[in-house]
Amino acid sequence: MIHDSYYSKNFKRHLVGNEKSFIFSKNSKVSLNINMKSKINIDLYGKIKVGDGKLLCIVYTSSGHHTFDIRFSSNSNSKKSIVFDNQNFSKVEKISIIKKYNTIGKVELSRIIVCTEDEENQIYSREIDIGIIVPYSIYGGGEIYLKNIISFPSVHPYNFHFIYMKPNKLEKNILKNKNIFSYKAKNESEILKIIKDKNIKSIIFYNSKNVYMMLKSMQKKINFKILEIYHSDFTWADSISKLAHHDVDCLIKVSESVGNHICTKRVELCRVPIDVNEFIDKDGDFERKTFDIKPKSIGVISRISKEKNLDYILELCREMPHTFFYIVGDGVGRPDLESKIIVNNLKNIKILGWVEDVSKIINAFSAIVLPSKKEGTPISIIEGMSCNIPSFCYRSGGIPKLLDGGAYELSLEPTIDSYNIYQEMNSRVNTRKFVVQNFSDKIISDNFIKILNSIFILNYKPIRNVKSIKGGFYV
Repeated sequence: MIHDSYYSKNFKRHLVGNEKSFIFSKNSKVSLNINMKSKINIDLYGKIKVGDGKLLCIVYTSSGHHTFDIRFSSNSNSKKSIVFDNQNFSKVEKISIIKKYNTIGKVELSRIIVCTEDEENQIYSREIDIGIIVPYSIYGGGEIYLKNIISFPSVHPYNFHFIYMKPNKLEKNILKNKNIFSYKAKNESEILKIIKDKNIKSIIFYNSKNVYMMLKSMQKKINFKILEIYHSDFTWADSISKLAHHDVDCLIKVSESVGNHICTKRVELCRVPIDVNEFIDKDGDFERKTFDIKPKSIGVISRISKEKNLDYILELCREMPHTFFYIVGDGVGRPDLESKIIVNNLKNIKILGWVEDVSKIINAFSAIVLPSKKEGTPISIIEGMSCNIPSFCYRSGGIPKLLDGGAYELSLEPTIDSYNIYQEMNSRVNTRKFVVQNFSDKIISDNFIKILNSIFILNYKPIRNVKSIKGGFYV
């Protein structure tokens, strides 16, 4: 028998903050009368509203009672599990969830499931289909974010259907496995057909205002959830950041510093991930030989376009004539930048173009510099920090978090910056620990799946019919 609070019809309105969630403050209590003799699993889905996040679970049996301390440590929904192995075969009669008088704040429980071990496997055995719209041909931070999060191996019930509105390198670079699918669709009608054919229940989008407006229009024809990944407050013609209100089911920010002007119903944080096992501290000799890079040189790993402010690198070249600069990247601004290098007769800079795997070249450099005035959270700076390479960036977007972790701040004054870069590039700093703790692909990917779980598993019907939790009450 499965007891599942999400499908109860007996909750009283005064018991909960909304129709399906328990709000626990001091001395709050919810109880369930059951009759089980086997080993049982208790799954609690919840989050801190404020305070210490502490709850107590008491399992009452015919021969006594057993207590389990629970503590939610996040303000986003997460799962806490208790396994009660009823070895003496006494009957489990009741389970109570309590917030004791000496605890602090409030905890919201969204779902309580009590079942046997076999029954738990039945509850989460179905697959959930999620669409992801890739709006542009640019292979930049937004696309690399998706690649690093979704390609990371993880056990979960989600199928990801990538819908490409334009050709994009992401389709080739993303790890292909049994739960990742690709489609091409140029317009609303083609996307709508894919959603219907694949029974997609939710769409993830990012950056594009036009895609957002299209999805809101499509919701009038078919029911699905909209999730937004928000990267940057930077504005351009199709920028979603221009809108102050986003009518989405969840907005996932990649940094604490962005999107704070936006009004929406739910916000979660899921930072930019990198492969910390690939970006490690090396001496760089092999990389310099492979790419013919001079010692004590500076790397600029960036798309070549106007918003990246790469003209500033030319100013640094003039200020640091004995230091060589290498630009790793490509883009629409490359011909103009190459022309300026020739006109200014700069001999200490070279554009290497697109490099498929940046981890194979990054340790060749003694410093990483990114002069962009408008950023989300720059992946190249995080990758440099993971290799303990002094990394320099201008304070914008999500960069304050990186500056707190040991990145260096550019002033965009060439005389000042050239002096600071020269001083710091001769010594390595230990920034890797910060990156591993905050931007590891495993940690971020797991967090992303937890966010999805909190959105979808909470209204995910089990295969078998469920029984309602009974007798919820405050005392």
